[in-house]
Amino acid sequence: MKKITIALLVFLCLKVSGQTQYLDTNFNQSGYLVTDYWYKSYDETGKIKLMSDHSIIATSYTNITDYLYYKSGLSVLKLNPNNGFNADFGNLGKVINNFDSYQIYTSPKDLIEYDDGRLLFLTDKGLIKTEANGKLDSLFAFNGKQEIFSGATNKILKLSDGKFYTFGGNTTDLYIEKFTQDGFSDFSFGNKGVQVYDFGDYENIADAILLNDGKILLAANSTKQVTVNNTTKYRYNILKKINQDGSVDPNFNFEYIMSDYYSAGSLRKMIIDTVSNYAYVILHIQDCNDNILVVDLNTGNLVKTFFDVSGYFPCWNGKFFDINDIAFYKGKLLLAGSQYSSSSKDLWIGSYNLDGSMNTNFANNGSFKNTFSNAILKNIQISEDGSIYGGATYNDDILVFKLLNNIMLNVDNPSSERNITLAYPNPVKNTLNVRIKNTQNKNLDISVYDLSGRFIRNGLNGKNTNFSGDLILDLSFLKQGNYVLKFSGENYSESIKIIKK
Repeated sequence: MKKITIALLVFLCLKVSGQTQYLDTNFNQSGYLVTDYWYKSYDETGKIKLMSDHSIIATSYTNITDYLYYKSGLSVLKLNPNNGFNADFGNLGKVINNFDSYQIYTSPKDLIEYDDGRLLFLTDKGLIKTEANGKLDSLFAFNGKQEIFSGATNKILKLSDGKFYTFGGNTTDLYIEKFTQDGFSDFSFGNKGVQVYDFGDYENIADAILLNDGKILLAANSTKQVTVNNTTKYRYNILKKINQDGSVDPNFNFEYIMSDYYSAGSLRKMIIDTVSNYAYVILHIQDCNDNILVVDLNTGNLVKTFFDVSGYFPCWNGKFFDINDIAFYKGKLLLAGSQYSSSSKDLWIGSYNLDGSMNTNFANNGSFKNTFSNAILKNIQISEDGSIYGGATYNDDILVFKLLNNIMLNVDNPSSERNITLAYPNPVKNTLNVRIKNTQNKNLDISVYDLSGRFIRNGLNGKNTNFSGDLILDLSFLKQGNYVLKFSGENYSESIKIIKK
């Protein structure tokens, strides 16, 4: 009871300055929640993730400072959608695990959710899998745990057959490991489940994405000697496509070599625009000089660089930006991290058009800022209704906040004429029947988005690009949930909401 009282005092006494009008006060009555795993612990937030049941998982490295220090490790908190902890998970919504008392420093890197609610966590020491209630999954590897020694501990990628890869590196090479569904090395991949790539020195895979054609796109960092006569090794950034057997696609290569010291940086995270087939990648240079690289995935060419606070002394202009996450949001880009100066440090989320210009219809002239002393925003998540959640470390505690789903003005101007006269069944299981009035419009394209505005797929009408009456759309590829179908053509745009069951 004493512990609960202390937590309530923290929530009530905390003062937040900044753009508080954008916080959704339906979440924890204030729009945010600050907590720790244990009242004598230091917590460093890893990531938050929205679950299929609309709960929020927050991960953290927790260092317990009293006599229970040997229990320090990966802590996992499960929050209800609106208020408080999920009491059905762990001990009143909290669990903590490590590999042993000598490896208590277990830093969270990534996590995935299975259809049955089980959770797989990737840490810098290896894998931990739990059941939906937070207990270790005894059927996975060694009582729910599998150590990884190669350094492939940055990213998890799960395949449809349940097998999965982990990605990372060490001081010399890039590493990928492949595991079976039950958490053991898949010996059919690489050398006993491990594939090694040597493109330079001090190499590391920062991110990996499964593409529509089944290939895997890697974002990696390395150093190499640029010229024969120069012994200096320059940092360079790599995008590579690999096949699922580990072989490198020889038809695609992107290398970004930076010989200028002030432009040297490392890739962090990337997202894919499947319409234009572009990759948007965070390039972290300095805390005041981060960029976004836009790369054509067909040609391997750099299309553009934006959010560039450049110059030989970029930090001198007083604008410090540290970008940790990137996401699509209602057809725009969100960049998330920290903006700070010598006098303040703000959680920062900025909205940009795909050409790199600022989207001033978001929040306050394009950005949301909120001041929590010594807070570091780690990542964001977007719910089906368009709400934005953020996870941060705040004064050695875990901070989760929620922004309103109307934080961005809707300035779309679709056709006022309704041409879709029938769409059934809705809810839909596999196929949707649509009737469109015959019009003079041409080049019909039907695309699907989730309610956050994230693009999923276009060309649902196949080769039928005319407005020709009745259409049958195959939606079997969608998971259960709510979606928007967008019908567009010359001088025409119309959308309908559907429920996939």
